[in-house]
Amino acid sequence: MRKKKLVRVCAKCGKRVEELHEGLCEECFSVMKKSLRGPQKQEMVEVNWCRCGSVSAFKKELGFASTFEELLELVLSHIMEKKARDADLTFEVEEVQNTGRNVYRVVGVLNGNDRVVVEIKLTRKLCESCSYRSGGYYEATLQLRGDEDFLADMLELVEKMTDKWRAFDKKSFITSMEGVRGGIDVKLGSKSLAKKIVSQAKKYKKDIVIKCSKKLKTVKDGKKIYRYTFAVKVDDYGKKRTRKGR
Repeated sequence: MRKKKLVRVCAKCGKRVEELHEGLCEECFSVMKKSLRGPQKQEMVEVNWCRCGSVSAFKKELGFASTFEELLELVLSHIMEKKARDADLTFEVEEVQNTGRNVYRVVGVLNGNDRVVVEIKLTRKLCESCSYRSGGYYEATLQLRGDEDFLADMLELVEKMTDKWRAFDKKSFITSMEGVRGGIDVKLGSKSLAKKIVSQAKKYKKDIVIKCSKKLKTVKDGKKIYRYTFAVKVDDYGKKRTRKGR
């Protein structure tokens, strides 16, 4: 009686074969091995690390890192995703050497077998958002007027919305806060952010009055650039009228 051969299925292409290599047929395994070749020693990965924690490389922002270890994780993860396409990878750092002039040589093991060398040139540089903010840039001012509880609620909303939209808008930051008579003036880098905050304020606080005005700042390439002011305050008149009605 002839013994049947055991047939296995490639996890990637679905091809039926007699023998698998790490779950793949010979053809898919060969392609994967080629794609998993990490950058050679001669290849330099330039990384910018801002004081706010923003990490950028490969002409894009990778995320935020508060430590060098977190920065390495961001950079290496991106390299592995780029090289491996849809393959699952593990990368274990064996050694990090500072070769001078902020160049770090990272030696690691890929998938427990292949040794990979990555060279990172690290530069401390302001990100686009911090560059705007350090220059005092702002597009809108929130004039918050009211009692302490109202101001506290509004400032909490401002900070919450600023953090939320930072990933989508490079100008989503607070340029300055200044205490003035009757309240606080908050300058924001983005007029779009200011409009979103005002829109949310209307939902949270039903008894507020909002007035908007704009002032011409400059003309650039034939386009008028305005600065916006949003006056946000408690509707004292409405409260007094309600008391009289009682």
